[in-house]
This record gives sequence, structure tokens and C-alpha cells, in this order.
Amino acid sequence: MLLDQLIKQARLTSHDREYSDYDKRLRFYRQMPWRNTRLIVLQRDNFECQVCKSKGHVTTGEGMVVHHIKRLEFFSSLALDVSNLITVCPGCHNSIHDTSEDDFEAWW
Repeated sequence: MLLDQLIKQARLTSHDREYSDYDKRLRFYRQMPWRNTRLIVLQRDNFECQVCKSKGHVTTGEGMVVHHIKRLEFFSSLALDVSNLITVCPGCHNSIHDTSEDDFEAWW
């Protein structure tokens, strides 16, 4: 199942830690290269949550998250690699990271 694969990938770590600092990640997400790449991924995925889609549901709308399959904090070399990015809804993103809606950062 796609969700299980994404959860497994989100737990991977490495020594590639350019964005291990929260403030550096925040700056990254505010820059134009990220915004452009994010839009490319959203368009590629039809603005649909790919996890919900894999379960036969269609979830679209505002607030869709472009998720780093291998986490930005541990795989900075993949920061703008579209093959490491997938569109998910906030609920699925929270499931991947085991967080609540309150922990969700809107700038993702």
C-alpha cells in the first residue's frame, strides 16, 4: 500500500543534513525554486492526493501538500527532485508523519 511505503520512506535518515535546522527548512520552503517545483508536482498529480487515489478515493482542493518522500532534513540533495515529491492531502500527510492537524505546517 502506498501509505505504508511513504511512512517507511519518511523514517529513513542519512548524513545529508543541510536542512536539519528548522529555520533553514522554513527559508527553503519560502524560496522560488521550491514554489516552482511544488507547482510542477501539483500539476503532475492533478492536484489530487496520491495516497487517497491509491485507495480509490479522489481528494482535491486547497491545502494539498507536496510531500518529500525522503525527508528534506535527511536528504537535502533530493530537495527539488520531482521523483522524490508526491501530492498528498493534509490528513494523509499527518498519517505519514504521525502528527495531528495542530502540528501541520501550512507552508509545506
